[in-house]
Amino acid sequence: MGVRLKLLVNKETKKVIFAEAGKEFVDFLMGLMEIPLGSILRLLNQNNVKDKDESPNLSLEKLYRSIYFLEESYLQRSDLRNSVLDPKYLSDTRVKQAPILKQMIQGYREDIDGYVKGAATYMVMDDLTISPTSTISSLNLINIHGIRDMAFLQEMLVELDVKK
Repeated sequence: MGVRLKLLVNKETKKVIFAEAGKEFVDFLMGLMEIPLGSILRLLNQNNVKDKDESPNLSLEKLYRSIYFLEESYLQRSDLRNSVLDPKYLSDTRVKQAPILKQMIQGYREDIDGYVKGAATYMVMDDLTISPTSTISSLNLINIHGIRDMAFLQEMLVELDVKK
């Protein structure tokens, strides 16, 4: 069982501009934060996370910040953000793990279906920042990467599984 990602790649530099991901992959990334990394990153960021424009150095810090700033309307429940970002805060609800993460970690009850809603598609950048997919965000990323000719862009489909 795998998760499919649609990559937008700069053919010239072979660099991934962003990945278009569904609920399963975003649930997987957010689930990683429930491993005590969330607590560690919270402590590292407790003074800086209030400023959305502050630029963290580590990809996990960027993932943490993008979850922190993700609009509540994309979450299955509003209290899930705290259980992900500060794992000692556990809501009464346990989240059904993303299939890939579930194969790695066992023991959760299956009460709700993941962290984010499945109706949206999400953008995952190479630094693990996640955000809802939008045309404007996509065009902005293409501009940030200095791409002036759309012919340099290539769409690729990849499938990730536990081994990958």
